[in-house]
Amino acid sequence: MKKTFLILLVIPLLAFGQSINIVLPESPMIESILPEWRGYNQGARANITAIQTTDFSNALSKLDPAIIRWPGGNFGNNYRWEEHLEDNDKLNLKNMILFLDTFNVELQVVVNFGNGSASEAAEFVRLCNNSSPYYSSLRNDLLNNPNPINVRYWEIGNESTDAWS
Repeated sequence: MKKTFLILLVIPLLAFGQSINIVLPESPMIESILPEWRGYNQGARANITAIQTTDFSNALSKLDPAIIRWPGGNFGNNYRWEEHLEDNDKLNLKNMILFLDTFNVELQVVVNFGNGSASEAAEFVRLCNNSSPYYSSLRNDLLNNPNPINVRYWEIGNESTDAWS
């Protein structure tokens, strides 16, 4: 163990002050990433004022994601979207609809895997996508918007194969 430590300590000292040359190809192959493969993970805990800045808008526009993953990673495993609808300082579902329209992106939803149920997740899918008068009215009451969100991408939990999920 001492020899390994000594070698790791000596190697950086030998390289100190020396230049390193990196040679890049003259004609690199550059390919575009398909828009549907470009995404951004935006947590529901995000403060609205932080994502309404010009800096954020410019950065997200440069990233040009096609999909926004919400309400985030492991946080989504136990996120109960209904409980946060009146939290206007955070990126709840109401605010997410405005976010999607502002940046012209699609929504990918991580449904509650930790303390939710399959029937709750199914009802959430219907709320977001069903165009029936019942769900239009429910969306209008809950989200102030009767239009379907039309979520095509659903994820059941985040890293749900891990013991800590």
